Amino acid sequence: MKEKDVFDLIMNSSPGDYTHDDEDGLYFYKTDINLRLQIMRDDKKTPYNAEWISTFADKKAFVELVRIYYLMTPIKRVSCVWVDGFRNIIPLPRIRDSGKNITINKFEHMVGSILNHPLPFTGFDQVLQEADIKIRDEEII
Repeated sequence: MKEKDVFDLIMNSSPGDYTHDDEDGLYFYKTDINLRLQIMRDDKKTPYNAEWISTFADKKAFVELVRIYYLMTPIKRVSCVWVDGFRNIIPLPRIRDSGKNITINKFEHMVGSILNHPLPFTGFDQVLQEADIKIRDEEII
């Protein structure tokens, strides 16, 4: 298994293809349980401030690291932001042009879709739209 193969597995999956264990912050890929995403819960909760956060009712946001593993090997880290009272988790967007151009790439979009799928709140794409976060054409990393 190559690193690219792991990225392809994720990109060719859908959010419903993952089993979620909220207690451990784990998401297992049902087709290949060697692939998992894990929210690395940090009790310290690092605050995150950016203008785009103001679109949410709850203005507090916190950074949380998500790690992607295949077997025991850490493949990638994705920094994310819990927004709107921990209702949604969004991969940390790239901000350009004084906050007018806020984006995530296609891979980050897929990771965010997976992480938000089991949450009972607003759909991930709607949250991105509310925050005016666009998806860049670049696919991976």
